Amino acid sequence: MPARLLSYHLEILKVTSIGILPSKDDSHAYDLYSFPELSPNLNRILLVEDILESGGTLNHAEEVLRQAGYQVTTASLYYHSDSKVEPDISLGANDQKILFPWER
Repeated sequence: MPARLLSYHLEILKVTSIGILPSKDDSHAYDLYSFPELSPNLNRILLVEDILESGGTLNHAEEVLRQAGYQVTTASLYYHSDSKVEPDISLGANDQKILFPWER
């Protein structure tokens, strides 16, 4: 939902998703289960997450995209102060439990 709202205001026409889950075998690893087919003319990616708790998923997705040759900018509505990463764009740190409308 945040990606769709942000893309609308930035007039970004193509929105897709990358699928990453924490690994069942290693608590510090992540498994990539889907990677979008991206245009070969595309070199810049806006990677959006609603909230960063540990930041691990966003961090892994950013690494995968950078290794594929993309310039990545990260965005999140909020991030926890103890997150591994701080997004490039956000409303700031927030350690409160937030229930977004799309999670109900």
